[in-house]
Amino acid sequence: MLFSLRMLWREMRSMWRQMLFFLLCIAVGTGLIMTLRSAIQNIRAALVKQTRSFLAADLEVRLPYGRVAALRPRLDEILMAFPDVGRTDVIELATGVVADNEEALRVLVRAVDEHYPLDGQIALEGDTYRYELLANRGIVVSASLLERLDTGLGKPLKIGNQSFTIRGVFKREGSSAALGEATPVLMTSADLKTTGLLTAEGRGTYFIRLRVGDRPDRVEAVAQTLRQSLPVNSGASVETARAREGRVVDRLDEAENFFSLVGLAVTMLGGVGIASVTYTIIGQRVRAIAVLKCLGASDALVFRVYALQMGLLGLLGSALGWALAELSGRVFGPDVATRFPFPVAFVLTWSAIGQGFGVGLIVALAFSVVPLVGIRNVKPSLLLRSRHEALRLPLRWVIPTGLAAVAMLYALFIWQAGSFSLGNTMFQAMVVTLLALYGVSWVVIRLAGAARQVSGFTLRYGLAALRRPGNQAAVIVMTVGVGLFFALTVRLLERNLLDSVNLAASENLPNLLLFNVLPSQTDSVSALVERQVQAKTTFIPIISARLTAINGQRIDFAAIKEASRRAAVDREFRLTYRSELDAGEQIVEGTWWLATPAEPLELSLETFLQKNLGARVGDRLTLDIQGREVSGVIRSIRRIDPRRGQQFFAIVARPGGVLSQAPQTFLGAVKTDAFDRSPDAYRKLTLALVKGYPNISVALTSDFLKTVRAILDGLQAALTMIGTLVVLSGVAMLVGAVALTRYQRQYETALLKTLGARFVTLFGMTIVEYGALGAAAAAIGGGGALGASWYVTCTVLRTAWQPFWGDWLIGIAGTLVLVIVVGSVASWDILRKKPLGVLRGGD
Repeated sequence: MLFSLRMLWREMRSMWRQMLFFLLCIAVGTGLIMTLRSAIQNIRAALVKQTRSFLAADLEVRLPYGRVAALRPRLDEILMAFPDVGRTDVIELATGVVADNEEALRVLVRAVDEHYPLDGQIALEGDTYRYELLANRGIVVSASLLERLDTGLGKPLKIGNQSFTIRGVFKREGSSAALGEATPVLMTSADLKTTGLLTAEGRGTYFIRLRVGDRPDRVEAVAQTLRQSLPVNSGASVETARAREGRVVDRLDEAENFFSLVGLAVTMLGGVGIASVTYTIIGQRVRAIAVLKCLGASDALVFRVYALQMGLLGLLGSALGWALAELSGRVFGPDVATRFPFPVAFVLTWSAIGQGFGVGLIVALAFSVVPLVGIRNVKPSLLLRSRHEALRLPLRWVIPTGLAAVAMLYALFIWQAGSFSLGNTMFQAMVVTLLALYGVSWVVIRLAGAARQVSGFTLRYGLAALRRPGNQAAVIVMTVGVGLFFALTVRLLERNLLDSVNLAASENLPNLLLFNVLPSQTDSVSALVERQVQAKTTFIPIISARLTAINGQRIDFAAIKEASRRAAVDREFRLTYRSELDAGEQIVEGTWWLATPAEPLELSLETFLQKNLGARVGDRLTLDIQGREVSGVIRSIRRIDPRRGQQFFAIVARPGGVLSQAPQTFLGAVKTDAFDRSPDAYRKLTLALVKGYPNISVALTSDFLKTVRAILDGLQAALTMIGTLVVLSGVAMLVGAVALTRYQRQYETALLKTLGARFVTLFGMTIVEYGALGAAAAAIGGGGALGASWYVTCTVLRTAWQPFWGDWLIGIAGTLVLVIVVGSVASWDILRKKPLGVLRGGD
């Protein structure tokens, strides 16, 4: 071990440029793994804390308010068997409030009893929370509500048909009882029932929260007893705090593993550089290896010495990645933390650091072990020759060693993915990608051999430099090309998504939406809207339903292994009924029904739901609508074009029959230019609706589009940052490649200067060389980005695709210029160096 360390120190002094390239290949990927894993783990810890705070109980039963009368008596009877269990009942309802200055605001009303909260305390500004503050129509509100409504303590607020008095202002609930993100208002359950807002058709939710104790087995026993008492598909749910935390953790674990695979993919690209630089290092140290063998060192001993050196370099590269991750966290962490609605501290975790070091060590050994096999072909007799041949790799050792290295990398992908299917898929995709990229770079280098026929001296020798011994052209093309692929794919996807949203907004979408309109309110609401903004309101019926059976056979959702497919079908759907197809819909299978209503239930499914459900035209689908099961025949399958459609319903029914009598609300759609003509029109309309119909929510589609754009901007920024890091890794390898071939480059340059080559000629050769590399990288990344964006847009997002040639050309040109500039700057001192000193030191 000590001998290996002395050898490493001695060789690092003589080959530090090659070693630095090795370290860079490891550092970028491991630093990315540490950064991404730590970020997700920080977010997970913060979310688990928030989840715990929000529930503030060991167990929660959630009921639609319309089902409380039918379900609560049975639940009360069961809970009497657990007298030591603490309980609080809560009702939550989104509605509007009106201040005495005629300002209106949407809020979340939370009606509580005297036992709320079960854990923790509610901290008020300048007061202590007590249930008596809510007596006689008292309410507690947030400080932000006071600011937005320009009101204060002791002032009235109208909620529903009652007036309430502000008795307290809370800053937060205690660490175990957060109020959540919505603008909240606390009142008593008895007072909420006097407002007229709680109706069977309304969207109120009833919660029973229980404090069971610290024993998980007892919490689960109580939960199981409650679940067994609830009818199937009743719309009710029972959830433990541990299960909710587990769901949050599971989803973030999946995100952590996925993003770690992104970092691993970057490290794999660096691994190609590691293999190349290891081959170069061993090739340049063959005489030292021959001397060791003359002194009695065996092949196995020399192999262990250099393998240990590569392992140590892998650890050193991981340490450098740790430093880069720490630096990025300090620079970008505070800014990223401010974008979350809850406190997040971005610090590197020891788990992520440990995994980064493990990945760095494994990748360093896996990619260097095959070139190290060439040590066996180095003979002591080589010292008797004046020249030696290039390092050869014996196939009888390369094949089994290579297979072992591949197995090591395969296990690494499975470990980092957290699941066999994801790791296996990503590994196969990575291998195919690396082979394809290497194939393209190999073709580029081979084509450079045809430069002998080119007449221009500068162009001919510039292209010939791509085949210089030890040149890292393949590595540069691959890493820079993949970085461009990441960044440009995200950019094209963003442009296509925004284009589809903008087109829909300008051509089809209404600019005002009214949610939760009751059947009895449609006529009067329509008249009010027409008076206010001189526009008609289109009402779309909305019915909540769950899928329960196909052709009479119950759907076993637990048996669906694919999480994405299970999530697509095991949920509450919002379906509608209408007689005509929407403008953005197309029948791809079956036929659309006639415009006349019909008694038997007929259904049309959207293609995404149909594929995940596995249903066909003619199948009989059973739906549960608030406890009542109805069956209908699937008549057609629809494809929806988001660029042209107004309505996005997975299930559409033919008018008539049982659905017309089912519990339902309406979505009101209004298209008007009144808000452009009068900026105050929206405020007046909102105030009128909140006063007359506090159950109705109002939203501008422009607000929705802003939210979509914000989400897209955040996603684009995150993924572009990853793409940028990959590009920078290519740039780092480009600089390292120049250092790696420095001896050959400066000797060739000195000879050319001696033969009369001028600086302009040499600089032109450098531009040609790196221009060819940049062009190859741009071709790989640009072509791949076009294909990937087309596939995701058309197949996953199911919308029309456009290439956006302007953005594409900017990305291509930027990559080409970047490679040329970096390569030229890194070569500048070689071009300016005097030839005499170089020639004196040459062989």
